[in-house]
Amino acid sequence: FTHAPMHLAFLLAAAIAAVAPPAAAIASQTTKFAVLGATGNLGRRTVREFLDRGIPVRCLVRPSSADKIPAEFRASPLFEAVSGDLLADRSRGSDGIYRDDAVAPSAALLECLGGCGGVVACYGAVRRTRLADLFRDPEDTDPTHAKQINCRSMIALVAACRAVNAGGGDVKIAHVVRITGKGEDPTGFFSVLLNGLGAYCKAWNYQGEEILRSALGDDEAIGYTIVRPGILTQDGAEDGPFPFATDDLVLADDGGNDLPVNKVGYSQIACLLADVLLSAGDGRIDRAAGNHRVTLAAMNPPEGGGSGTLLGEKIAALRNDRRDFPASLVAEHKAAVRAFFSKVAAVASIAALVLGGLVSRALF
Repeated sequence: FTHAPMHLAFLLAAAIAAVAPPAAAIASQTTKFAVLGATGNLGRRTVREFLDRGIPVRCLVRPSSADKIPAEFRASPLFEAVSGDLLADRSRGSDGIYRDDAVAPSAALLECLGGCGGVVACYGAVRRTRLADLFRDPEDTDPTHAKQINCRSMIALVAACRAVNAGGGDVKIAHVVRITGKGEDPTGFFSVLLNGLGAYCKAWNYQGEEILRSALGDDEAIGYTIVRPGILTQDGAEDGPFPFATDDLVLADDGGNDLPVNKVGYSQIACLLADVLLSAGDGRIDRAAGNHRVTLAAMNPPEGGGSGTLLGEKIAALRNDRRDFPASLVAEHKAAVRAFFSKVAAVASIAALVLGGLVSRALF
């Protein structure tokens, strides 16, 4: 019996370990995270995911979108909002032109990221193609153009993360999560349609991905996860039945180009974004695991349900990007749009001539 006290101490320690979360998990629950694009359909759900889990969130909100912040967020002690834009004013030269080498993060973005352990960027350009764009290219002059929102903002975000980490605070930005979309098929129907109507939003989304991959590919301190979802669909309780749960999501790394595109729910993807960032905080995503530099596609399975694997396990099983992604696909995206709409114009012209001939015969 001389070893009884030691034996009891061992049992007590084991019991405590069984009920207490690991230290890394505790850190992930108390670390604040930043959400950029918090007032959109996906952003609101992502913020709610964090708040529902008791995770403090700080959001960057454009002044024009301040009234879109839900009252429940404002009432939460876990929620903060910083008002401002992504790019500093000096990113746009005195001649009104944006240039990559002049892009800088705004003071509001730096404030938003300060003291946060990671950031989710779930915003996207909403500018539509205008008739005037045919006569004057706005991609380097319009602050709302996809080149600024989807692409150059990534330059600012990387610079802001590094500046915050160099500032000497105890909490560092360790992971960036960016929502984009499949964009490596310039001639695909959805690519052509969205590029043609949305000021080349798909093209500049892909280019923004490349900025993250190239800038953070060798970064020792900051990892990234780029998420390419399917067709985002309303899936809240108020929207009616949705046939898939969050754990049904199928994740494919290395870009996921072979994964067929289908509908995914906003709530599903919001949960995925939050889980990825929390996984980076609790060690399930890290350098040693080889899953801290990932470009993934997220879709739902064919009719019949998922594999039964939990989403967190699927995230942990992802592997770093292994192939060489094209450095740029902007020219290919633009060429595909021009070719498509040239054909549409030709068909429309022929139809107009035929219709004109029929009308002439009918009248004369």
